[in-house]
Amino acid sequence: MVSEVLKIETPKEDSHISSLLLKTYMVHPLCERLKRPEAKSALELGCRFPLSFFPLFHRFDFTEFHGVDQDTKEQAMSKFLAQNKRLQAADPQNFYEIYRSVFKKFGADSQPVLQDQQAFEALFEPKLNWETDVFDYMKALPADKKFDFISMINLLHLLPNVDKMWELINLALDHLAPDGVLYFRVFKSKNYNIREFLDQVQERLDKGSLLFYQPKEGLQYFKLLYY
Repeated sequence: MVSEVLKIETPKEDSHISSLLLKTYMVHPLCERLKRPEAKSALELGCRFPLSFFPLFHRFDFTEFHGVDQDTKEQAMSKFLAQNKRLQAADPQNFYEIYRSVFKKFGADSQPVLQDQQAFEALFEPKLNWETDVFDYMKALPADKKFDFISMINLLHLLPNVDKMWELINLALDHLAPDGVLYFRVFKSKNYNIREFLDQVQERLDKGSLLFYQPKEGLQYFKLLYY
């Protein structure tokens, strides 16, 4: 069983995984896993704009970053900025400029560590797979390929049914390194019953912490940190 289940009624308690990793550095149990010297690789499925990469790089010294999204790079960044209007990028189609805006919002430093755009692109962009199906990507991975951090932030509830949701979760678990961290967030959807899926998560996953949110009538979602 998942070790901790919390019901939170106010959206003020919510935070993006990026903010969580920065604010709880050296405090939350998952951070002990991420601080391991051998913890270096991260994967975001349905990444759009992979926010979690930045604290993993800045705070936990990760060096290998993989992302998968079905959209083109331009579509993904446009959608991301449309949903995050408080982020002001000098050039909304420039991955590096968005990074600078994100870091100013979520980071503790006044300027991002990576001041050079070429260095940024060399680190983060080579392994971002645009216009790629997440199932095809996961099934094509070598069996021995493992990641220390895997996130599926806004992906599972878009799948057609619960069976496909569990198929992707199990694929992720197959490629999760020992002592790695799996993170996902799912919203209420017509494709599945969120309460039943919540019960299944508690029954099938044996560790981690789960947070359930009901900030207002009609909106329900939960997040799982599996570590």
